[in-house]
Amino acid sequence: MGPVHIDPSGQAHTPGAHAWRTRLAHTPGALDVSQFSVGWHPAKDAKGESVVQVLFATSICQPCPLRAACTDAQATGRSMTLRFPQERHELLLAARQRQQTEAFKAL
Repeated sequence: MGPVHIDPSGQAHTPGAHAWRTRLAHTPGALDVSQFSVGWHPAKDAKGESVVQVLFATSICQPCPLRAACTDAQATGRSMTLRFPQERHELLLAARQRQQTEAFKAL
């Protein structure tokens, strides 16, 4: 058992920012439905594993006062990469939390 890779994305600290069943994700400052994702696209990561690329509209992200805390994209809207299927994504999140514990570090 070893540590899983850390999430390098700027969005890693946006709790509850996606909903699998409705295929909607929201920006951290979502005030209305116009700030939800505009597309969910199946893809493969660098290791060939299934992911979903979630995209947000440039017109929503560019003027947002929270953009710097959400994304470093300059010319596009925010994007998120989620492991697929959902259970795999949740297992990865749980593994990342577990490896922060003292018990894991001791192991």
